[in-house]
Amino acid sequence: MFNWFKKRRAYRLGRKAGGMICEEIENHITARVIPASQRFIDVFRERLTTIWDEPPSPPNPRVRLHNEWGIFKENLDKFIAERRAGIIHTYKFDEAIDPIRTDVNDYISHRMGTIESEMFAESEPLIHQAISEIKRRESGTTNGL
Repeated sequence: MFNWFKKRRAYRLGRKAGGMICEEIENHITARVIPASQRFIDVFRERLTTIWDEPPSPPNPRVRLHNEWGIFKENLDKFIAERRAGIIHTYKFDEAIDPIRTDVNDYISHRMGTIESEMFAESEPLIHQAISEIKRRESGTTNGL
């Protein structure tokens, strides 16, 4: 009968430890990763607003936009990988929670995947705006964004 009490107590302690780990990771993401991701998007936004101000030389703005999108995706992959590795490195968990290390890594990977998806969703309208601006400038109309 006392084994049941021990198991229940261990279960509660495990849930509490897991909650504390997730809370710490979320605090790190909120304090560091989210602001860095916003700066990352801001740099991309700024780059897209200056794409047509470059000297008129080959490649044309459409090709430059395509190149910028490719660079953005490549850098985003690196950004997410570095932030994920930073979280894992920052929170080196002791041997007591080794059995759940895979779960913690999966949790971090899932959260970083969510952030990456949000960044893609935020960058998509920027691409559409840039395409619209390029079309507007190529057609010679004067109404702005």
